[in-house]
Amino acid sequence: MRLTARTLFFIAILTLIPFIGLCDFHTKGEPREAVVALTMLDTGNWILPVNNGEEIAYKPPMFHWLVALASLPMGHVTEFTARIPSALAVIVTALATFLFFARRRGDTVGLLTALVLLTTFEVHRAAMACRVDMVLTMFIVLALYGMLSHVERGGKGVPWLALLCMSGGMLTKGPVAIVLPLLVAYVYYGLQHRPKGLAAWLRLTGQYAAFALLALVLPAVWYYAAWKQGGDGFLYLVYEENVLRFLGRMPYRSHEKGLYYYPLVLLGGLLPYTLLLFAPCFKGRTGNRFSFAHLWSRLKARVRRADAVEVASMLSVGLILLFYCIPKSKRSVYILPIYPFLSFFIALALLRLQRVRPAALKAFFWTLAGLTGTLVVMLTVVESGWLPANLLGEKLAPMVRAIAEGGGLDFMGNYALIAAMLIAIYCYYALRRLPEVVNDTLYTLLVLLMLLDAVVLPAALSAKSDKPYTAQILHDAQGEKVWTFVDDPDRMMHFFTLNFYADNSLGVFPERRVGAVGHATQLNHEAEPRAGLLLVGDKDRERFAALHPEYSLTLVSDYHHRSCDVKQDLQLWRFVRE
Repeated sequence: MRLTARTLFFIAILTLIPFIGLCDFHTKGEPREAVVALTMLDTGNWILPVNNGEEIAYKPPMFHWLVALASLPMGHVTEFTARIPSALAVIVTALATFLFFARRRGDTVGLLTALVLLTTFEVHRAAMACRVDMVLTMFIVLALYGMLSHVERGGKGVPWLALLCMSGGMLTKGPVAIVLPLLVAYVYYGLQHRPKGLAAWLRLTGQYAAFALLALVLPAVWYYAAWKQGGDGFLYLVYEENVLRFLGRMPYRSHEKGLYYYPLVLLGGLLPYTLLLFAPCFKGRTGNRFSFAHLWSRLKARVRRADAVEVASMLSVGLILLFYCIPKSKRSVYILPIYPFLSFFIALALLRLQRVRPAALKAFFWTLAGLTGTLVVMLTVVESGWLPANLLGEKLAPMVRAIAEGGGLDFMGNYALIAAMLIAIYCYYALRRLPEVVNDTLYTLLVLLMLLDAVVLPAALSAKSDKPYTAQILHDAQGEKVWTFVDDPDRMMHFFTLNFYADNSLGVFPERRVGAVGHATQLNHEAEPRAGLLLVGDKDRERFAALHPEYSLTLVSDYHHRSCDVKQDLQLWRFVRE
């Protein structure tokens, strides 16, 4: 087991870490989190720093602490240091997943489960992003493993490591990190040990209530310190994010989706493994083809004879999904904690296909190989200039030009591409302990992901970023303060990417409008400036002029770039109160 764990560790490290810093920030979510850590380092306020000129963070600070600590040796926050906590979180989660399932089902199942987890689309995307969700997932999954193991031991003693993970999770995003592990373990204990009588159930409930209180101790220290600093505005933010969001009563619309959302999300998030849904269409060794009736009967029989680890995994998936279906606010990253348990079932399916439907598994392998080959051909075409970028439309053309200029098969000087080639060789030999077709499939998938991470995505996604325009804007400002304006009544949208790359130096223009009463972001009460520079989108400029007719505006520069945050062309104007 130790050798297999070491192999998994090196595969995870080598296929993630070399590539996480290659993409510039190109969505508003990443710089919004990274700027919190940047402010912590600049101001020394590690409790409740103020970002974007007026805003306190919407999430507790564990993730931002980790980013700041990773950035300390360099003295500043970079794309690499901002994403390292997410990458390390998925590596820790994969190792814990291997250990949990290997002890119950053997090294092959444990290793395959961890590798499936690492290569699912949603988990891989979260591992490469500066967002709190992967760190939260790590804490929840580790707490789940600890609590499920505690139930297997008869529920005796205090699972201190699981409680510590719950505390870390609450300091990452909130009470959900305590609620979910305890909920799953409580139901699992009831199914496994079947307490008899009301008194037994009351003792069990009291025990889990005590666990929840113990897990709250460490977070309470930060919440108290943050309340002393942020006052009622901070308390309202906590109430809004944890109570109103769950009840669907947020003062603004926040990712509101219907019950259909998560099933569709899983189809995309589990790619490429959702292609295995077509496996019944292939003949098995006995010659039988697909039949809904046969499939349903086998599924019912499989559930009835499920062992303890399968029951625990089904409960984890079902209860977490049910919990997140309750609030109106739904996002794909919310259900990341179910992916290790779904990966376990996918691993079992792969091993079964190896035995009974090898043709289906070979078709899966050749599909991935075909995608990899197609990508190589496309890169060759783009690099050679045979495909005019203008034929692909306004949105795709800059990405294609960026790949042609900075990527492609001839870009061998790129250390990431060289690293990917060396890592691919290592993975080929490291995965030989798995069955042959499964080995070839996972190896091909890892090569495909590394090709995307090393060559395609850094060039294509960085082409969308506002980063190259930050220096130009600051140069045009010539040391003068730059104010920003975004037409958002709730004052939640800012130029996050530009502000991060400008070292949090952009000011938010003081607005007369306010959002919800008591909204915690209303921290800036500075009087409207008499004159200055205004960074604004081309459409929002008209709104600014309507709201502030007392200002005359003179165009300083039109950058002819669609901002990755506000989706408008960036413009810099000089304003003067008449």
